[in-house]
Amino acid sequence: MPDALTTITNLINSPPGQVAAGATFGGIVCKIFEKVEGMLPDATRFEIAVWLVGVEVGKRWSDGPKPFCV
Repeated sequence: MPDALTTITNLINSPPGQVAAGATFGGIVCKIFEKVEGMLPDATRFEIAVWLVGVEVGKRWSDGPKPFCV
């Protein structure tokens, strides 16, 4: 009879187990961020929002990949 660790490992390695593990992990991360957000004052949340609006996503990669050879 397989031990509990082997059974859990086999469950997590199966595709439905990976989906369940990912959803569980995502839920935990979401709850952590909700708790942290609840503790922040409004001024700090506003500063974070202003910072996020100013972030230029993808600008660093706009030139495309650089070749490694000269």
